[in-house]
Amino acid sequence: MNRKFKTKIKLFFSVLSESKFGSINVLYKKKKIFSYKGLFDGPKAEIIIKNEKCIEDFFLKGDLGWAESYIEGNWETSNLTDFLEWGAKNFHEFNRFIRGKWYIILFLRIKHFLNNNTKKGSKKNISFHYDLGNSFYKQWLDKSMTYSSALFKNENQNLYDAQINKYKNLSDLCKIKPGDDVLEIGCGWGGFSSYLAKELKTNVTAITISKKQFESVKKKIYANKLNDLVNVKLSDYRDVKGQFDHIVSIEMFEAVGEKYWPLYFNVLKKNLKNNGNIGLQTITIDNNFFKSYRKFPDFIQTYIFPGGMLPSVEEMKKITQSIGLNILEEKMFGLHYAKTLEYWKESFESSWGNIRNIGFDNTFRRLWEYYLSYCEGGFKSGNINVGQFLIKKV
Repeated sequence: MNRKFKTKIKLFFSVLSESKFGSINVLYKKKKIFSYKGLFDGPKAEIIIKNEKCIEDFFLKGDLGWAESYIEGNWETSNLTDFLEWGAKNFHEFNRFIRGKWYIILFLRIKHFLNNNTKKGSKKNISFHYDLGNSFYKQWLDKSMTYSSALFKNENQNLYDAQINKYKNLSDLCKIKPGDDVLEIGCGWGGFSSYLAKELKTNVTAITISKKQFESVKKKIYANKLNDLVNVKLSDYRDVKGQFDHIVSIEMFEAVGEKYWPLYFNVLKKNLKNNGNIGLQTITIDNNFFKSYRKFPDFIQTYIFPGGMLPSVEEMKKITQSIGLNILEEKMFGLHYAKTLEYWKESFESSWGNIRNIGFDNTFRRLWEYYLSYCEGGFKSGNINVGQFLIKKV
């Protein structure tokens, strides 16, 4: 080690020593150079330094620089999810160290602000992630093409059946029945809309702003002869006009953006019949982290979902109540999302040969490995959660 690296690595070790949960080992040139165990049980984490640059990246850009350094191959670990869960469990202890230099923070804030979810901005932001290509997602999602958390009846249930169980649970929550008029905001690849039409014989208006999803859903609906019950539209939620018995949305709210949360719920209220139900499935963040999270754009907002923002349950309740809506029921199932992500990770890895043949490189592979493990670790730590919410007019 040169003198400069020795100084920085000692400072890095002092940061790691702030941890209270679990344990951490650091290896460099095949030798253990640091080990620390916190006061409380938690994940067993490991860092394998491949390039000294990773330490510089950490102190320059904090947790975002650390993520970028992984993607570049500057560090490895024996279990990425365990490491990221360890980091999430110790978030409070690391918080003052992981933001990076002030000018990097300022740059990221400006960048996040420019990803504003206007109608034009929303199309660009959604296209960034969902228009990677239907063929890409087909390689590793289950046959329902559902890109949201499943809800498992038991440990042995497979992913496809757990996704159908999730659809049933949301339908039951809203008390959707045959003949009802249902609006689905953010229909993805049409899994839930198809379920509602096929199983419950409801009339569904399904909207998306992703062109590739729109084209795929239209083909799916016609192929399954559901076009008399499902009307698919390439439309922004702000352009919806109608009266519906139920409005449902599965993990689209995260892409709305904090600035537009009141508008979103006002649109739902305006288009919902007086005795109608809103069924919302969304990822949430622990309210204790919300204040810090809203100030500092994270890895997901920078590389995966530009313009995105997770609400806390408390923030959702404040906004809905302020515009005349009430959250009447909530079912939280964050560990089910961790299990869903575990399925996706395994499928992504086993399908990598096909994904690579589509045209994606190893940098993309490591980016997605980090993304999926980052989310799984977050759900396992409890810092983020997912829930289904029943909302009605006051």
